Amino acid sequence: MRVPLKKSCVALQLCVVTLLLFTSLVGNTLAQTVNSQKAVPMVTITKWHDSLQTLQAPTLTPKLYASWNKHYEKTLAEYQRDSTGSSFRGKSQLCAIEFAEIEPLAFTAHYLIEVDNALKAAKSAGAKRYSPETLSRAEMYRAKSAAAIAANRNDLRNASLERSRAEYEARHALTITKQIIPIANLKNRCEKTILRSESLLKRIGETLDITPRFESGSDTATTEIALAIARLKIERQGALDESRELDDALGKLFAEIGINRPSQGGAESLVEALSDEFQQLVRELDESKRELRRYRENVSQLRQEKEIAETILSSKEAEEQRFAQTKALFNSDEAIILYNGSHDIVIRLRGLTFPSGVAQLSERHDSLLAKVTNALALSPSAHVIVEGHTDNTGGATLNVRLSEKRAKAVMQYLIESTGRASEDFEAIGYGAEKPVANNQTEHGRKENRRIDIVIVK
Repeated sequence: MRVPLKKSCVALQLCVVTLLLFTSLVGNTLAQTVNSQKAVPMVTITKWHDSLQTLQAPTLTPKLYASWNKHYEKTLAEYQRDSTGSSFRGKSQLCAIEFAEIEPLAFTAHYLIEVDNALKAAKSAGAKRYSPETLSRAEMYRAKSAAAIAANRNDLRNASLERSRAEYEARHALTITKQIIPIANLKNRCEKTILRSESLLKRIGETLDITPRFESGSDTATTEIALAIARLKIERQGALDESRELDDALGKLFAEIGINRPSQGGAESLVEALSDEFQQLVRELDESKRELRRYRENVSQLRQEKEIAETILSSKEAEEQRFAQTKALFNSDEAIILYNGSHDIVIRLRGLTFPSGVAQLSERHDSLLAKVTNALALSPSAHVIVEGHTDNTGGATLNVRLSEKRAKAVMQYLIESTGRASEDFEAIGYGAEKPVANNQTEHGRKENRRIDIVIVK
């Protein structure tokens, strides 16, 4: 039985609330054992404070953060007064309990901030009224992503997938709402009308081996389908021309042997009246036609194979030329140019470094990033992935977030410097997941703290 979208979304949200209530219960249990535990080191509490700042907790979870920060300031003051007393121990333990409550919420809110901004924009535009189904899907996927985070923060692949779906549906809802507003007199029938039209375009696209997308409206999908239909028309006209040529050739053959070409209805009676010699001639003619067809098929196949080979060769030569031109832009201290496993060009920016814990670019990066901009100009239609990587020092989760922030900072610079659409770029933070050198040495860790620009062919 199919569960309604809104009920499914509510159920997922209840799952998340249940997990958060469980965290709260654990906190209450901790509170009951405060007097039997040791004081939490102030350096740990300070790291918690910095972590919540990084997660933008003051903005994303203001009430909980205000409460936690109040205890933090009291704990800091007590630590400065008497770091060994029972008062500091009790306050530090209360900080630990409240941190266990606020940190998962702040992490989830920070991880889903782009989704929440997209949902806010859609709702502000009127999506609750004009595109409720699409908005509900976005909220459902958002709830699924939050549930995946609560279930396993060490593996965010499912959370990332659901986050992408949620952001897509939120932007889709905003687009639909903007399309509906000019014809608002149709009210809630508008979204169904647009979704039906998109469904028709999708069915047409499937017959043409095309998968239309609609987050930017239906114009792009319509244009793609129209181009595919135009190509089919050209191919059909070519087939008709070839059919007429074959028909003319057949008519000439009948003329050469001196008989009238049989009509569709009287062919059997005419063949029966022919002599054995003429029947043999017809059989030979049929065989000749089959051989001619096979020959043409072979020729057509050979032409296609030749075109494919020439295309591959041309593409390979152009790719090698781009690789050489890209490599010539950098010296060895600035970047290493290489191919990845998919034969995409990778610009490994050895000269782009960040201070520890920092993700902002500075003016000293401008000259190197200007060369990256020139390199991207060599592949104006390619998709660009900006990968952030760290060494294995520090927490895995914080490393992923820091590497993602650094990748996004570089991506934003390249979007502005190239003038290309933001959809052409993608930023991914891998943390310490993909080292290229030994993390046991300082040199290896330095090599692993890097930004890779992947130019997808």
